[in-house]
Amino acid sequence: MGFERLIKTETTNHHQVIVREMTEWLQKDPENQVFYLIPDHIKFTAEIDMIKQTVKELRPHASQWAATRLQVFSFNRLAWYLLKENPIAQKPGISKVGLGMIIQKILMTHQEELVLFRHEIHHQGFIEQLVDIFMEFRQGGIEPEDFAVFINHEEVDTTTDAKQRMKEFGILYRYFQQELVGNYIAMEEVLQTAASVIRELDFRKTLVIIDHHYSFKAGELEILAAFTECASRTQLYTSLSMDALKDGQDSQSLYYSNYLLLQRVTDFLADYGHYVQATVEVKNGNSLYNDDFKQLEAFWLSSNKGIKKPYTASKQEIDCLSVVRYDSHKEELQETVAHIHQLVHSGQYRYQDIQLVTRTLEADSLLLEPLLRQYKIPYFIDLTDTMDKHPLLQLIESIFAIKKHFWRYSDILALLRSELAFWPIQLMKELKAKEDAEELEDLLEVSMPSEIDLVLDTDELEASPEELLNRKTQAVEEYRARVDLSENVILANGYQGRDWVSNKPWYYQPEAIDEDSVLAELSFDEYAAQTAAQLREVVTSHLQPFFKQLDEPDVTSKQAMSYLFQLLEEIGVYEATLYWRDIANEKGNIGLARKHEQTWNEFIRIVDEYVAIFGETPFQLDQFLQLLRTGFTQTHYSMAPTTLDQLICTGIDALQYNPKKISFVIGATQGNLPKLYENKTLFTDEERDLLTNELDSGRFLRPSSAQQQTIEPFVFYKLLVSATEHVYFSYAQILEDSSTSQEMSSYLERLRLKFDFPIIDGSKRKQERFERHEFYTDSELYMHLLEQYRKYHHDLEAMPREWAAIAKVLAKNSTYKERYQQLIQSVFRYNVPDKLPKELAESLYGKNLYLSISQVELFNLDSFGHFLRYGLKLEERREFELTIQNAGNYFHDAMDLFVQYLSQRQLLIENLSQAEIDQILTEILAQQDEKQQYIILSSSKRMEFIRSLLQDTIKTTAHAMQQQQKQLLLKPFATELVFGPGSPYQVTLPLNQMNHTLSLRGKIDRIDYAHTSVGDFISVLDYKSGKKDFNMDKFMAGLQLQLFVYLSVSQKIVQEQTHKNIVPFGAFYMHLHQPKFKHTDLMKKVSFEELWLKDFSYKGLMATDESLISILNPLENDEPSLVLPYGLKKNGDFTKASKVVTREELELMMDYAYYQVKETGKRILDGDIRLSPYKGENFTPSVNGIYTPISQFDATLPENQYIIPKKKSKEAYLEEMALALEDDEEIKEMRGDTNE
Repeated sequence: MGFERLIKTETTNHHQVIVREMTEWLQKDPENQVFYLIPDHIKFTAEIDMIKQTVKELRPHASQWAATRLQVFSFNRLAWYLLKENPIAQKPGISKVGLGMIIQKILMTHQEELVLFRHEIHHQGFIEQLVDIFMEFRQGGIEPEDFAVFINHEEVDTTTDAKQRMKEFGILYRYFQQELVGNYIAMEEVLQTAASVIRELDFRKTLVIIDHHYSFKAGELEILAAFTECASRTQLYTSLSMDALKDGQDSQSLYYSNYLLLQRVTDFLADYGHYVQATVEVKNGNSLYNDDFKQLEAFWLSSNKGIKKPYTASKQEIDCLSVVRYDSHKEELQETVAHIHQLVHSGQYRYQDIQLVTRTLEADSLLLEPLLRQYKIPYFIDLTDTMDKHPLLQLIESIFAIKKHFWRYSDILALLRSELAFWPIQLMKELKAKEDAEELEDLLEVSMPSEIDLVLDTDELEASPEELLNRKTQAVEEYRARVDLSENVILANGYQGRDWVSNKPWYYQPEAIDEDSVLAELSFDEYAAQTAAQLREVVTSHLQPFFKQLDEPDVTSKQAMSYLFQLLEEIGVYEATLYWRDIANEKGNIGLARKHEQTWNEFIRIVDEYVAIFGETPFQLDQFLQLLRTGFTQTHYSMAPTTLDQLICTGIDALQYNPKKISFVIGATQGNLPKLYENKTLFTDEERDLLTNELDSGRFLRPSSAQQQTIEPFVFYKLLVSATEHVYFSYAQILEDSSTSQEMSSYLERLRLKFDFPIIDGSKRKQERFERHEFYTDSELYMHLLEQYRKYHHDLEAMPREWAAIAKVLAKNSTYKERYQQLIQSVFRYNVPDKLPKELAESLYGKNLYLSISQVELFNLDSFGHFLRYGLKLEERREFELTIQNAGNYFHDAMDLFVQYLSQRQLLIENLSQAEIDQILTEILAQQDEKQQYIILSSSKRMEFIRSLLQDTIKTTAHAMQQQQKQLLLKPFATELVFGPGSPYQVTLPLNQMNHTLSLRGKIDRIDYAHTSVGDFISVLDYKSGKKDFNMDKFMAGLQLQLFVYLSVSQKIVQEQTHKNIVPFGAFYMHLHQPKFKHTDLMKKVSFEELWLKDFSYKGLMATDESLISILNPLENDEPSLVLPYGLKKNGDFTKASKVVTREELELMMDYAYYQVKETGKRILDGDIRLSPYKGENFTPSVNGIYTPISQFDATLPENQYIIPKKKSKEAYLEEMALALEDDEEIKEMRGDTNE
């Protein structure tokens, strides 16, 4: 019985010594056994290695082996191994999350006793830090009594705030211990109980070896003391030197922390009265390291007071260490991975012989993982994700968010998109029906006479596991499609709140094709609406009862959790989780499958602890959600390597059990080696010192930040010997995402004073490697070939011949051909869409075109945007918002209903008062607001206010119309007149000899008509919610054809209805708006009424028949017309601002508009989708609209150019029109019919 202290250097092969010790002990007596205790994070590797080596010594020729008398444990696993049949194992355990719940309960109950911490009790971060501190206290064996000096206000040399903080720490810790002890079994109690069990059992034939520990918890010290008392021998191996042991108080020694650990163990055992043998220094001649490593070790130990013997050797060259510098951190990672790939493919190493070490593993993993996959390197990153990103948390939070925010659609969609609920419901019903049918079949077989053949057929319900998984996959896909479609309905109509819980039917109206579409008002997608309504029924039928249960009076936390689990079972959450686990397993993603299992188990554990702690207290929703998120955030997945031969990527502070052959240490900069420690905990360094002064040898705290800083030389020492053949240190000279330079680690600079080792320019080496055409993977070859093409893509003849030859080989090789073509396309891709084959254009648009004028104008504005919109039919998902088009439709419908109202009742607007007009409009608008497409205007107070503004604008415009009608002889003839397919009025143009035709459709806002002594005249009026005027340049470009096509169509329609010869008079825009004036406008010598009416004047073009104008809109005092776009000089001529043409010119423009439409149709069917938008428009789909991400139009590229508008005189344009129409017999014939 006794305790042995064995010290060794890091290059000592002490594992061999341990194996020999174990072997001799096991051979000595068949009843002897060995317990080998190591830290939990290296237990798996240590167990395999140690058992393998020991069995090899015991049975050198055995091909298979097993060991029952050699046990490899961590302290925690040892404790549970000893207590598996102990009553303590039946006590409920508690996790870190559960501890946080206890602390929160304490804070709420005892907040009146707190001063400084009282206002922190609702901050989850504060609770998490308290958990860490209290667990540190427990692990260090600290009791509430240790705070007595602070609680009792005894004299302490510190500030008043520090005293109060220490007092409140003591108060909270006392309550914490009271809640914990006796009620739950924490790891500290498990370790303490295990120590007691050890003293009760017979371990006289047990050798206990403790290795690789750099700290001990109080409970672990108890186990160590128990083994010292009961086991045959107890050995502790520590990295230390005799010199450091003798001069242990020197805090500058790199062994200082190890000395303190060994001294703490010794003092602890001495307090128990145990005998501690003299320290033995382990020396072993079979070191795994060569002399270079030993020289490095000797220098580092000597220069950091690890040994007294000075290092006197002269500067020497070593081959075991290299430093590589790179221009960037990304390049550092990529070249390191490439180097690892090359080492393994050289045949000298396996991946398991190499490790990659970094201090910033979490950040580096984001770049490392794709690089490792690119180089096809099997890897294990020793970093575990937290569970807060799992959709199970999203699902639960969404359920309660729906209740909290009363069916907000973002919460509903988050629930549906989790894909962990609802879709298994039907499958669960089928399985339940199968079980019921089988039970009934068994019952009938037992109870019915044998001659009666009555057996239920359940074959259709039978399914193999593979078939069942396929059925589940199909159910998920169908569910996903339903959610996609339902989401369109929900977003388009803004369905949330009471829309979900009322019985009001749902509608879905697809967005109008364009502003000329006449189908939108009556077209509803019943299937989409029905699908969304069914999904609503499924969701609400399960959630509504659950919410009602939670709203019952005095619902306890236990009851709430019972209701929650009942809901989760009903909506199939567990079944869905199992499905995603099985899918991951089927795809070979074992790690993801484990994550699904572990997340569900963690959720169960969190809820169990929540019920145990808060079970009988009133349920608080926010508290539960906060605790749940904290639990998922703090809990890490437990992952293990899936194969043996893989690259280990680990952190500097978590090195492996055995040294590897090769180590790559990433980020060896001054900021990382040494690392600057800061105390970011709630317990300050000053408070640590205060409490430490009150503790005896058996109680302790973790090192302060200053003490942690002294560990850095030892950390670097471990890195130096982390490999037995070579250690590569690397660093980036420039800090990522900045221009800040970085220096090599000062530790490496110190090594350079005594050793010559290569410092390699990694960036230059990479370039030289590429120049030698040494590529480790296909990706590297393609990447460099891509660089060559980019460099010479303007002059391929200048590209080096060897690269041209490589390109030819790749282009012909069947393995690389496809990838090569992708590379070529990326280099020589010009942002120019290919012209569509005519057959494809015809399949997209049809042999016969059916277009609106808006579509024609869009093609002339942006032919590529037209292709995306009407060829591929790409459109943004509609959301519940008031668009410009919605507002325009609201105006148009109101004006149409108003004019119809007057016409049906044979009322003249000029004879009505403003009050009568307002009353009529109020009735009309009330009816219009009931329409489904305008329900948005009643959806909120804000929308109701916007509706009132729109209605005020409509009434103001109607008042303007009244004043206009008083001055005009032209009166409304028809409104919202529809022509094209589905209407009595057809407009069809032949396109070519292929019998292709173009049918136009449209909706004319208003046709005005006047019967005079000189003839019958018409004009068309187009309502606009924004300012618009006629522009001859845009007309010639095909952007303002609408008015003139409408005028031609109106002429034909009115002639058919009146049987009179109708003469076109004008085509105008009317701006629907609320006039605004500058103060300078009001100072003009005109009345406000005239100024106001002038702001509503028509914009457009009209015929210059002076006698006619004097009849239709007579002027006084030679002033400009307040309605029409003209004015007269004193001599009777038109003013320069007048928008007038002769009657012949107007008819020529009408003909030319048809010509433009026809030519546009030909270009559409010809496959023209060029990316050359018209310059000058405020909104162009491919330039600044919804299609910009697709078109990627960039005017700085030579291939992307605007169509620059022409600038010609009116006379030149008219001559161009006449020339274009000279030989177009079809247009002549079409217009000739109208003129006749």
